[in-house]
Amino acid sequence: MCDVQNTSDRAMQLDDKKERQSILNSGFTTAISNSWLMGNETDRLSLLAIKAKIVDDPLHVFSSWNDSIHFCQWQGVMCGRKHQRVIALDLQSSELVGSISPHLGNLSFLREVQLQNNSFGNEIPPEIEQVPVELGSLSKLETIIIRNNNLTRSISPFANLPSLLILSLANNYFDGNIPDGFGRLKNLQELILGINSLSGTIPPSLFNHSSLTRINSGFNVKCISTPLPITASKQTYWKDHNQIFGSIPPEIVNLVGLQSLLMQVNQLTGTIPIEIGKVQNLHKLILYSNSLSDLSQNQLSGSLPMEVAKLTNLGYLDVSKNLLWGEIPSTLGSCTSLETLRLGNNFFNGTIPSSLSFLRGLSVVPTQGVFSNASKISVVGNRLALVGCVFYLCRFRNRRKDTPSDSSKNSLLRVSYQTLVKATDGFSSFNLIGVGGFGSVYKGVIDGRIVAVKVLNLLRHGASKSFVSECEALRNIRHRNLVKVLTTCSTIDYQGHDFKALIYEFMVNGSLEEWLHPNPNEDLSNEEFRKLNLFQRLNIVIDIVCALNYLHNKGQTSIVHYDLKPSNILLDKDMTGHVGDFGLAKFLADNATHDLSTSETRSIGIRGTIGYTAPEYGMGSEISTYGDIYSFGILVLEMFTGKRPTDEIFKDGLSLHSFVKEALPGSASEISDPILFQTEGDEEEENSIRSEKDCGVLEFDT
Repeated sequence: MCDVQNTSDRAMQLDDKKERQSILNSGFTTAISNSWLMGNETDRLSLLAIKAKIVDDPLHVFSSWNDSIHFCQWQGVMCGRKHQRVIALDLQSSELVGSISPHLGNLSFLREVQLQNNSFGNEIPPEIEQVPVELGSLSKLETIIIRNNNLTRSISPFANLPSLLILSLANNYFDGNIPDGFGRLKNLQELILGINSLSGTIPPSLFNHSSLTRINSGFNVKCISTPLPITASKQTYWKDHNQIFGSIPPEIVNLVGLQSLLMQVNQLTGTIPIEIGKVQNLHKLILYSNSLSDLSQNQLSGSLPMEVAKLTNLGYLDVSKNLLWGEIPSTLGSCTSLETLRLGNNFFNGTIPSSLSFLRGLSVVPTQGVFSNASKISVVGNRLALVGCVFYLCRFRNRRKDTPSDSSKNSLLRVSYQTLVKATDGFSSFNLIGVGGFGSVYKGVIDGRIVAVKVLNLLRHGASKSFVSECEALRNIRHRNLVKVLTTCSTIDYQGHDFKALIYEFMVNGSLEEWLHPNPNEDLSNEEFRKLNLFQRLNIVIDIVCALNYLHNKGQTSIVHYDLKPSNILLDKDMTGHVGDFGLAKFLADNATHDLSTSETRSIGIRGTIGYTAPEYGMGSEISTYGDIYSFGILVLEMFTGKRPTDEIFKDGLSLHSFVKEALPGSASEISDPILFQTEGDEEEENSIRSEKDCGVLEFDT
């Protein structure tokens, strides 16, 4: 009897313990939930406070900032997937007028602030960096870009932002000293302070950071003077348009990582040390408009030293407008990375060295003698056998037979490797937006325009042929549903290696792949809100049909895309679909397949993407438009089921095609993407289907 009683008591105690644990867990969960809700409400109220500080919004950026939708869907706001907290605020180039609200400092999960190219006035609120870290200030903040505004007063040290990588405050009205607190930003990579009214010196502690790659304090009205610091980790030293005094020390040889030295328009004196020839990684040297006895717009006299040949990574050399005489040294031909060579307005004589013909990075060079196969002559201001000399390099094409017309050349944006490096922040992983079979795609800014830069991985077999294919395919085609190529770049990089890139119009909504299959581990995007409803998907299908109809039926010759898949369908701001990536494209002419990149259509085997490529290609069938139709069909099935053709459920003879076929017509709803019929809002434009007149003929010749 006692045993029974004891067992009963223990059972009651256990039940009581479970109940207490359940209550405790419930309370803990409720506390966490309340904490998240409070955090979300703090973010919402902070954003509204930021909006309240705007006095003029001509582009109606803030029209969506209201309670009709979740704040994570507001224009310019990006939230993390896990907690739905604001992690990025991007209001750049919005023509906003107002001031920056102190409530920006309450967005404790913030990683990125981009407010550049507006008319924000007053000072940067101290709340951005002065809230104690213990209270969860902006300890996660990595990027602050507020250049090109009307901000005034002194710069805050931002010392409480331990994660800060990029700080860009250029082209404002800041005055005072550069804060010593910058020296405590141990992870800082870029500090951009040019075009302000700063004075004093750059804190020496900044140059102890192994992560620091770029400093720009150029063109400050007042005097910023400092000796040239020596640090082996430095890659770019940029202090042009200031009032820097003194000379360049021989210790510059210790800057083994130095890639760029820009100190033009200063008050430097003396000579350029011969040790500069030992800085092997140097690729850009600009020192004009100083009081040096060397380089552009100085009082340089004598001959150009032979030691310049040691600068094998030098990409830019300007010694124009000096008093140089003698012959151009033939050793310049050893500067294999050279892209720009300016020798104009000197007293050089003799002939242009034949060794310069090996500089593949040069693009505008003489057309006579050893340069007979190159583009144009651009040589003035010297007494050379080939009259004049300013080599302004842009791409030396020694295999080129026909010179394009000026009108055709001017129709394309002209870019160099140096331009693309600057546009993408050195091809930073921060700007990496995609990786494909033949290369990587970066977001960049060229002349104020956001672009997509596809850099070919030339070590990958077939990448060069892919570049040729894409150039040929896109050269003469124009359609609203094809990704627009702006220009190309084929040159060499700073190490003398071949470099090829294509520059496209940037598609703000990314690829269809990202909308159909959002990455559950990605914390930097609003994946919960990347939901395509039925009408949006139908419209994208129509966009793809329009593009294929144009490629197959509207040109002088049919073009087969050969790699149709979601990652190659890009979406603009209006969610219009654009077919891109023509790296595997082929012409069909005279009933025969013509590979755009080679005369051998099977030189690198059957290509395309597994699951989307027509199975007939694997059995030796000729390339045809039917292959694109097959890929299109698989793509449509994927769009409406939400399943990839390579999904793990498709095995043992089951494919995406058979999976759908077996379900039709009675069980279509069971295999459809669960979010297919969810709509967000009931706007007529969003829930309407594009008409046939948008692209002409919608039927295929099958």
